[in-house]
Formats: sequence, C-alpha cells, structure tokens
Amino acid sequence: MPLDPLPIIPGIITVVPPNYFDVVASTTPSIVLPANVLRKMAVVFNDSPAVLYLKFGTGVSSTNFTVKMKAQSFFEFPIPI
Repeated sequence: MPLDPLPIIPGIITVVPPNYFDVVASTTPSIVLPANVLRKMAVVFNDSPAVLYLKFGTGVSSTNFTVKMKAQSFFEFPIPI
C-alpha cells in the first residue's frame, strides 16, 4: 500500500544568508551571539581544542553554564530561540 504524500501548505518562506562570527578564545566571559529578534535558529561550533561554556543569559563560568561544549563539537539552539 503506497504512503500518502505530505500535504503542501502554502505560505511564505524567508531565506536569509547565514552570519558567521569568530570569537577570540578568552578566559573572560564574552557575548558569542548578539541579541536579534528576527533570529530563527543558531548553531555554535567550537573549533578550538579547549572546552567552551555557553550560558543563556549572563554570568557564565566553568561552574555556571547552560551548555558545556567539547573541542570540535557543535550546539544547535532549540527552536524557537
């Protein structure tokens, strides 16, 4: 028995070129992803050999974080962000 195709729902699809940010490695907290009310999704890639600590909000440290990223790993923010 063939599967029913998914319904096509008309709508508006907006495609925006991605923005890339490089953040210099530091032992002091810095903003990795500036606020943007139009942002639909975000991905952070840790291309350093060190652990990267991400925090939603302020006050990040090695004991106060939301996500601990190993070297060469990525984190995709939950949608909606």
